[in-house]
Amino acid sequence: MVRVTVCELPDFESPGFETAFENLVEHTAAHDSDLAVVPEMPFSRWLAASEPGDDVATAWEDAVASHETWLGRLDAIDATVVGSRPTVDGERRLNEGFLHAGEETRGVHHKQYLPDEPGFWESSWYTAGERPFEPVECAGLDTGMLVCTDLWASHEVRAYGHRGVDLLINPRVTERRTTEKWLAGSRTMGVLAGAYLASSNRAGEGGDVVFGGSGWILGPDGQVLARTDSDHPFATVDIDPTVAADAKSTYPRDALGRAEE
Repeated sequence: MVRVTVCELPDFESPGFETAFENLVEHTAAHDSDLAVVPEMPFSRWLAASEPGDDVATAWEDAVASHETWLGRLDAIDATVVGSRPTVDGERRLNEGFLHAGEETRGVHHKQYLPDEPGFWESSWYTAGERPFEPVECAGLDTGMLVCTDLWASHEVRAYGHRGVDLLINPRVTERRTTEKWLAGSRTMGVLAGAYLASSNRAGEGGDVVFGGSGWILGPDGQVLARTDSDHPFATVDIDPTVAADAKSTYPRDALGRAEE
C-alpha cells in the first residue's frame, strides 16, 4: 500500500496561504503520507489570470524565484511531493511538473496542452513543452504526470495505461464553475488508464478567477475514494498498485486493448 494525500490550497497571495501550508505539513505527518500532491504552480499568484503585459519576463522570473524558495520548504514534508512550477529554458518559459524527495527537486514533465482564454491566458504567458509523457517512479509507484489540461489528452492517458502506470497525478488550477466537468473527466481518464488518479487544486479567489478547490483521489474504475472541501482541505487514502494492475485486464480496458492490437 502507498498512502497518497491531496489538498486544496488558497491562492498564494491569500493571507491564509502560510497557515494552509503549515496545516498540510501537519496533515502529512499525522497520516504518515508517502506521496503528497500540491496544485499547479502553487507558490506564486496565478499569473495567467490576466493577459501578460510589458513586464511578462520580470513577473515570470519573480514566480520562478518564489517557487525556488518554497520548494526548499517542502523538506518539512516527510513524503514525496509532486506538483508543477514555472521554469525558464533559454528564452522559453515552461510549466514543469516536478517531484521533490529527499531535499531534491527534479523536473519530470512539461505541460503541453495550454488554454488561452479569460482567467487562463496560459499560451500567452508560456510555451507548451515537448517532453514526452513518460512514466516516473514515485514513492514506489509507477506514475503518469498530467499537468491540469494535459488530463484531457486521452491518447496520452491511454498510453500511460499501456505502460502500466499505477497512478495518474494531476496538479491543476480550475474554476469553481467547472468542477463537476473536471471530476467527470478525471473519472473517465482514470478508467481509460486503469489507474488511480490524484488531483489537487487552488481554492478561493485570485484576480478575476474563483478557483474550485476540490482535490480528489479516484479508483481505477472511477470511484471517488476521497474529495476535499473548504472544511476538509486535505484527504489521504491508501492505494494498492495490484488493484490498478488487475484493472488493466478488465472492461473496458480489455476491449480497447484488443481493438488497438
